[in-house]
Amino acid sequence: NFLKQKKTLASGQPLFFHIEFSINGTCNRRCFFCPRVDENNYPNILDNLDIDAFKNLIQDLKKINFSGRISFSGFCEPLLSKNLNVYIKEIRSYLELVKIEIVTNGDPIIAKGGKKRLAELFLAGLDNCRVSLYDGEHQLEIFEKIKNELNLTNEQFIIRKRYLGPD
Repeated sequence: NFLKQKKTLASGQPLFFHIEFSINGTCNRRCFFCPRVDENNYPNILDNLDIDAFKNLIQDLKKINFSGRISFSGFCEPLLSKNLNVYIKEIRSYLELVKIEIVTNGDPIIAKGGKKRLAELFLAGLDNCRVSLYDGEHQLEIFEKIKNELNLTNEQFIIRKRYLGPD
């Protein structure tokens, strides 16, 4: 139990600053650089992180005054979790100073209802969404338009070019 450990290192720095959750066991892509590329070892299982265990963890983080960053990313597509707003609201209700972010491939945003859902996540307490573009330059215009339609700043909606190749 990390609550029994010292809250800071000898230098006075926090034990950790960033927590990353793979909130589900699925992704809509099979990218060559991700372990999920091997469907035999990483089959898609749309089963969300247990909400009660998550709530307990958030309450534990409150007890140690955690004020870092919490990301929904990892080896999954977080926007495939239908109740992501519940997790975000839980964080925001206990940890007002925490930065909450999503790292996504963007596909669920351009799907039907995706923009509305993203707007709802920001209303729930999301601080930023990092969109990794893998398909090419043509995606920039699509996601810039979405950012503008939702009146999001560059700090709230971060578009990352990931299609540049291995070099």
